[in-house]
Amino acid sequence: MSLNMLERDELRTLLGRIRRRYFALAALTTTGRAAAAAAAPLAAAAVAGWLLQPSGAGLVALATLAVGAALAAALYVFLRMQRRPDDRQVARFVEERADTDGTAPELRDALVSAVQVAESPDTPGQAFANLIVANAVRALRAIEPASVISQDALRRATLEAAVGAAVLLVALALAAGHLLRAGATVWVALFPHSIEIAVKTGDVRLPAGQPL
Repeated sequence: MSLNMLERDELRTLLGRIRRRYFALAALTTTGRAAAAAAAPLAAAAVAGWLLQPSGAGLVALATLAVGAALAAALYVFLRMQRRPDDRQVARFVEERADTDGTAPELRDALVSAVQVAESPDTPGQAFANLIVANAVRALRAIEPASVISQDALRRATLEAAVGAAVLLVALALAAGHLLRAGATVWVALFPHSIEIAVKTGDVRLPAGQPL
């Protein structure tokens, strides 16, 4: 493998370190928001169940609406999550961060240009193209991923995900009784023979004139 190919591979590897950190930040933030969004209809269903005390078809409708809305809300948030960025997007992101907070060398369009060259091995002027890639690799070696996406940002995203999960668990706990009763109602309606009544001999006290 030529030295130029090694540098191009190293360019992709260095960008990959930052991409993993970027994607982890996006995944944690999205998870927290999706959990919180799913918790809202479940909590609303718990309140409605407590106030209205529905039964039968009404209870099943309430549970179906709550679960459907929770799943739809979570799916909507996840669908809006930014997809895994390619090398050009990561390079542009690093350049923008370097321009705004001063944690990295002045890059201008060096990284994006290097990625374009690395993705087009047959570019005319190979000597100059190799120099662009080599300069970008040297610049990236001096940049720690934590200087582009800080550890504090990852901690905040982790906390956001944990809080969202806790809110969802609380909402599920509040709505659990109604959801279980709705599930039992549907089960009995679909499989009535799964319920058995066993009558055993014994004594019972009844008020006069009341049925057993």
